[in-house]
Amino acid sequence: MSATPSLAEVVSDAIAAARGGVNVSMPATVLTYDPARQVASVKPSISMRYLDASGVLSPMSIGVVSNLPVLFPSGGGFSLTWDLVPGDQVLLVVCDRSLDEWKLTGAQENVPVDIRRFDFTDSVVVPSIRPITQPLAPDAWATGAAVLKSSDVRLGSSLAADFVALSSKVDAALAAIVNAFNAHTHMLGNTPTLVPSSLLPPAAPTGATSVKAI
Repeated sequence: MSATPSLAEVVSDAIAAARGGVNVSMPATVLTYDPARQVASVKPSISMRYLDASGVLSPMSIGVVSNLPVLFPSGGGFSLTWDLVPGDQVLLVVCDRSLDEWKLTGAQENVPVDIRRFDFTDSVVVPSIRPITQPLAPDAWATGAAVLKSSDVRLGSSLAADFVALSSKVDAALAAIVNAFNAHTHMLGNTPTLVPSSLLPPAAPTGATSVKAI
């Protein structure tokens, strides 16, 4: 800017300064996660920049942001959750007004006491975002399929404990029963009886038509 700035320069700098204080969203790294409350502490992964006294743009790290709600798909009594671990990448979405009252009450109407705007403390966490150099592993996706990858999948409730049977194993067990029945004989003295006159038909397939598991 010149020693005597023009009106256009003053307006342009004012707009740039105001826009610099509007935080919207950015990637962040999980530091801690509380699964019972579904809140996380994260460290934004991209630094801010400021113009120092000499006119040089210098980086400024953003501090840790704590007690942020994690956005898991939920509603109507349904939910889908998973663990977050330190180092996970997430998207930090900054709300435009204070969330303090809403966090405590969850009410449909809240009047913020603090008039702050676009503050990182009023963010929510969306898991997950990934740099293009760190795509999901090949076994985590398949063309034309929805893949849920986990070593422990529980359906209906976190208390689910009864393992779901796989159709291939159920079909094999039923086929073994049918074969054993149809080949069964008794001994009359030293002579085996004939096999049953009414044989069991092959068991019908038990597999689902679209859901697969390992």
